[in-house]
Amino acid sequence: MTLFGKKTAEQQTSDVNQAAQAHAYETAIRSISDGVMVIDDSLNIALANPAMLNIAGWGAEDATGLNYKSVLNLLDSTGQPLTDIKCPVLQVKTSNQPVESKDLMVFTKHSNKKVPVFLSVIPSGSDIVVTARDIDAELKEERERTEFVSTASHEMRTPVASIEGYLGLALNPETATIDARAQTYISKAHEAAQHLGRLFQDLLDTTKLDDKRFKIDPKLTDITALARTVFDGQQGRMAKKGLQYVFIPDQVVRGELTLAPILYAQVDQDFLREALDNLIENAAKYTPSGSVEVNVTADSANVVVSVKDSGIGIAPEDLSHLFQKFYRVDSTDTREIGGTGLGLYISKRHVEEVGGRMWAESEYGKGSTFFISVPRLDNTEAEKIRAEETHAEAIRTGAIEQFDPFGNPPAPTPQPTPAAPTPTLPTTESTAPTPAASASARPATPTNSNYYPAPTPQPAVDASAPAPAPIVPNTPTIPTEQPQTVAPTPTTLS
Repeated sequence: MTLFGKKTAEQQTSDVNQAAQAHAYETAIRSISDGVMVIDDSLNIALANPAMLNIAGWGAEDATGLNYKSVLNLLDSTGQPLTDIKCPVLQVKTSNQPVESKDLMVFTKHSNKKVPVFLSVIPSGSDIVVTARDIDAELKEERERTEFVSTASHEMRTPVASIEGYLGLALNPETATIDARAQTYISKAHEAAQHLGRLFQDLLDTTKLDDKRFKIDPKLTDITALARTVFDGQQGRMAKKGLQYVFIPDQVVRGELTLAPILYAQVDQDFLREALDNLIENAAKYTPSGSVEVNVTADSANVVVSVKDSGIGIAPEDLSHLFQKFYRVDSTDTREIGGTGLGLYISKRHVEEVGGRMWAESEYGKGSTFFISVPRLDNTEAEKIRAEETHAEAIRTGAIEQFDPFGNPPAPTPQPTPAAPTPTLPTTESTAPTPAASASARPATPTNSNYYPAPTPQPAVDASAPAPAPIVPNTPTIPTEQPQTVAPTPTTLS
């Protein structure tokens, strides 16, 4: 308590301790190399260390009390300003959940540079703590490593493909004749070459995903039908291992329904097919005996494909790292199973690129279940997208004039209207007229003086001269009893 407006010794000591702690806290923040900014509830800057001001291009200028946007000018990966919906600071303020991103840039104040950063935004009571790290050098090194891996994988994959092809020819009885022992050796070499080729392909796929050197082609897809296609493609592998292999939607159809559920989503079919194929292949690989079940379910928002096995399972300490690049579970059960640790990483990235997500549930020694979830489309949206895709295909093939997405009959093709004959104006030079044999053989003289000038008088022509043949066929000429002089008439245009 206070006495006559003065603090007690205990209160004074407490204030000194709090001030010392605040000073130590601020000193620690100012000394670290990563940029740190504390934003209060009004979105103003309560604290910004020198590293953060350097990243933002402010130098030694004081930014305390300013709105965070005036200092931390964030851009997306394409260099465009962030909208409020995509701004991580506003996302944290709304959801009170931490956000991290390495796909953002900071636009500096004076030099107008775009600095790529790793940004971490964490709620802290009523404040928001933003941590930023300049990752320009890291990205450059990563690009160099990726380029090396991509080039090396491509160069090594070419001779491996040749080896695989020649070994395949050696195993083909139509192209080569070998004894049983040689066939055994060559079969093992062929399997090893195929495995090596898959490893190189995984490396190439990883570099393309990391560099975003791929093109997504989303199309309207019946997820149940796609899952069944992938399921059927793994029948041989399952039969070879003697596993019980079940497609759950078919079980439901035989039991109660007459038609399989049609569950639509708009996805890149190749990406989703590769991810699902990898999950089923892994289920067979890590299940020595037992069963593998593939199921397709849905709610109003998502379609979920699951792959459940009764295999060796995954330990809890490995489950959280399962989808990381090059991560492999190292245990007695998995050491004899080959792989690069890239299959699940690639699958997860493929699913995320089509707007979905992938996760796993497992209990060590009792099997695992992997899930792929993608946004679902209702029938109305699906029909609209189908019409748009059909319309686009009609344009691409040049058949758009025969197609109408609304079912209307095709409109008749418009015919060109014949152009009216264009009159040719007479030349302005004076030329000698052509005498006619008879007045009746001459076409009428136009009277429009705007286009045809008045006839110019010419000297008389001797009628005894031979007259030219009439210009109009089958038109009789009027005979004359004696030669006469005919007034010339200018040549007219037909």
